[in-house]
Amino acid sequence: MESKKIYLLILIFFAAQFTFSQSKDVVSLKIDSNFDIRKTAAQYFSNADLWPYILKYNNLSRLDEIKPGTTLLIPQKKVSTLLSMHDKAKESLQRAVLIGAKVLSIETLSQAEEALSSALKQKESLEYDLSIQSAQKAYQLAEAAYKQTKEIRDKTIDAIVSYKKGTLQKRFINALSWQSAELYENLKENDMARTLALSLARITFNDLSQIKLNENSMAVIQRSRIDPLTNKTTSQVKLEKGDAYASLLNSPKKKFDIEIPGVKTEINSKYFWVEKNPDETKLANYNGEIKLGVKDSSVVVRKNQGSIIPSGGMPSKPSELLPPPILISPQDQNRYDNVNVVFNWQAVPNADSYWLQIAYDSGFNNLFLLRKELKEGRTEVVINSPGTYYWRVCSVDKNGLPGNYSPSNGFVLFNNNIKPYLVLDNSGDEIFTSNKVVKITGKTLTTCNVMINNVKVIPDKEGKFESYYNLKEGKNLLTIRAVDPSGNESLLYQTVYLESNPDVELNFSDTGKTFGESNIFTNKDNLVINLLTRPFAQVTFLNKPSSEKEIYYADSLGRFNASLNARNSNTPFSLKILTKAGFEKTREFNLIKDTDAPKIFLNHVSKVTSSPILELSGKVEGAKSFSVNNRNQTIKPDNSFEGSITLSNGKNAVELIAEDEAGNISKQIEVIILDTEPPRLESVNILRDKNGIATIVVKAKDETDITNYAGVEYRVQNKIVKEILKYNKTKQVYELEIPDSPDIKIISVELSDYLLNKKVYSIN
Repeated sequence: MESKKIYLLILIFFAAQFTFSQSKDVVSLKIDSNFDIRKTAAQYFSNADLWPYILKYNNLSRLDEIKPGTTLLIPQKKVSTLLSMHDKAKESLQRAVLIGAKVLSIETLSQAEEALSSALKQKESLEYDLSIQSAQKAYQLAEAAYKQTKEIRDKTIDAIVSYKKGTLQKRFINALSWQSAELYENLKENDMARTLALSLARITFNDLSQIKLNENSMAVIQRSRIDPLTNKTTSQVKLEKGDAYASLLNSPKKKFDIEIPGVKTEINSKYFWVEKNPDETKLANYNGEIKLGVKDSSVVVRKNQGSIIPSGGMPSKPSELLPPPILISPQDQNRYDNVNVVFNWQAVPNADSYWLQIAYDSGFNNLFLLRKELKEGRTEVVINSPGTYYWRVCSVDKNGLPGNYSPSNGFVLFNNNIKPYLVLDNSGDEIFTSNKVVKITGKTLTTCNVMINNVKVIPDKEGKFESYYNLKEGKNLLTIRAVDPSGNESLLYQTVYLESNPDVELNFSDTGKTFGESNIFTNKDNLVINLLTRPFAQVTFLNKPSSEKEIYYADSLGRFNASLNARNSNTPFSLKILTKAGFEKTREFNLIKDTDAPKIFLNHVSKVTSSPILELSGKVEGAKSFSVNNRNQTIKPDNSFEGSITLSNGKNAVELIAEDEAGNISKQIEVIILDTEPPRLESVNILRDKNGIATIVVKAKDETDITNYAGVEYRVQNKIVKEILKYNKTKQVYELEIPDSPDIKIISVELSDYLLNKKVYSIN
């Protein structure tokens, strides 16, 4: 069932009540005595809860300002663009997250999430244009995160929390206590995750395989890694307790396993369910097959079959799962205006109970409710929020094995009651204060209950209310909720920044180091520095020689980038920070332009050696850091350094790099040959001429230089003779002339290089 059909019903339902032109960007509407602002919002915006946009666009602050006979302008095009841009950004973010951007492109994704958060806040403040721009920025950043993640995804080994409802907790392998696991948070090998009561969670692995934990369940991420040689992913999960669904994307390069103690599993299924109890493990398979082996025996659980594995025992013979029930009501595409929704389905023979799922989407990725242990084909659910919902049911047999879910039905829930009136005296404005207690005042209906961050506040006889709230340092987000007797509620948000410390900090945002009263070095004409201070603070930089001023403003996190001009070799600057709470801080510093690279003086090292350990020493001048083959070396107070590296046989490139405060770099490369092998004997020959002279010829090779002489041992007329061969550089062979004899036999040749690597070769 497609959601478009349901939205079509909404349009038909309201079509007779107003006349409008869909082609217009702004619709002009004449108000009569039957005017209902929520119905109008539903007709033009497809969402009745967006009625405040009508007030905002018409510069109205209260509902009672709308009088019969007046004309309202409906910003249909602008709100449509706003909603579609938000949906586009959210979809792009979800798309990026699902392939692992939370792991592989966290910085870009965080910027996208921050932009979307700003867009949502601006949407709540009814700032159309700013919200559209922020959502578009979020979309672009999310697309960039997706692209970056897609390029390197096979290298990540993490799993992420891709969905949670209620409470999900995690615990590291050596941790003593549980902590909250947030949406899109990383889960690494040996991490434990658990859901509490009325809670659900979905864990997505790098290969997009998923484990969907139901309430009161716990699992251990045992393996999540990639083989860099085969590019094959391996994921293994141990279900400690509770039950979970596994949704896999099998391929030759993906292996997924659910550990069952004492049982060897071979999973060739894309979708199955597992429940772990103290005495047994239950398994229901909905696709392919799963082989369960214990010792020399095994069973195969095929599609729509289940098995029970007792602790330490053999899996039971697979049994057929029960079919899903037929849904009766709510029927597909029905409309309801009662928050008490009754669900009915036909009973299935031999069913012990049923599970009901209600979701916000047809794919059941975003669940509203999971209700188990339903003994009858009927249950009632209270749904307070209007919108589109989907529901389905599965049958559970006497062994507790759930079958496949039924095809889903979709329905639309309407709530025609108007949200209660709620305003704040400072609504939409950010408050900056140095007082640790803030006063919140506003007005609502006298019949409403008001809560500020879940603390109840009682309005007076005119609907006015006030409350004092204790602030924490930094950003405080206050949620003000007004609920009328019918359960309808209005929400407002107030952001308050507390600055109680007059000592304003200024740090480098990339390193966290303090921006002190010292020198800053650069080798560029313009230096861009990333700094961090109080949110929304004003920072003024003064170039003293030129009297030029540059003013910057920190963002909501206190971050800003400053560009400093370094025309001269030494430029004095001063800066002043003025926070929103009225605190000031000044700094003095010098911007020093340095384009001279540091110098490296390396003491003599032999270019050829037979020792695998190469000792290095020397001096560096004007450097803050020094490395040899990417390993940092300590620079002593007298600028000297000492160290050693391990060489490999053959040529070794030794790279020395020195960098100064300004970023100037000097690089020096030395090529050192390590030769620990003796010369190689390539051939031994006896050449005879007609004059009775025999020449022993030996050919040899070495990584370095061979000596000018080599030893030879030979037998002639039963006499052993040792002599010296001389190296002929022209012919590049060793030679020795001796009187010719038919019984000359060479016994051995001794070769040596100048590094004293030598070897005696026996000649057969």
